[in-house]
Amino acid sequence: MRLGRRAFVRDISIGALLGLAPATAEGAPNTGGFSSKGIGEPWLRDLAARHKQFFDVSALNGGNPLRRAASFLDIYHSSYGLSDGDVTVVFGAHSGGLAFILGDRSWASFGLGRSLSVTDPASGNAAERNIFAGLDERASSFAPSVKDLQRRGVRFLACQQSIIRLATQLELTTQIPSSAIKDSLLADLLPGVTPVPAMIVATNRAQEAGLAYAYLG
Repeated sequence: MRLGRRAFVRDISIGALLGLAPATAEGAPNTGGFSSKGIGEPWLRDLAARHKQFFDVSALNGGNPLRRAASFLDIYHSSYGLSDGDVTVVFGAHSGGLAFILGDRSWASFGLGRSLSVTDPASGNAAERNIFAGLDERASSFAPSVKDLQRRGVRFLACQQSIIRLATQLELTTQIPSSAIKDSLLADLLPGVTPVPAMIVATNRAQEAGLAYAYLG
């Protein structure tokens, strides 16, 4: 079933749909003798870096969360003489921050550029692609992009509770089941992005693993 129809979200505010706080989800820590009930958590592996940071990202804010993540790495390099390998950064995208890690198909189908007031610098029009992704060679894409930060070792997470809530809301205006919309959104995550059950739980898991916490809006 194809989801390439923009009309079915024409009268919905994407900001409202994506600006929902994530719900909690089950899943116990896999440290201290507890079980994670089979949940894969590759983003919690290999945390041997000297400094570990979790960024909680719930909004685009003009791309500022990506800039802040890059600045975090840059300052450790310029002021402390550390390499990117000495620092672990996890970027947890939920609510409005989901748009950072959704692919071009979702941006075009759901009208994200128009609803979130993001202009494509290559066309001057509302973005119909993820200008933050860094996956194409078109002029004037955002920097630092998701791809730029991934090359520096930043780990990106996507909140499945936010995705489920968005899919449920979109179902109200379509003949498409929310399960199909959810599967489409998950399939359109940018390469290397890890879906997690809920960002509120991922935040807890990160802190238990020794990552410091910062909210980037």
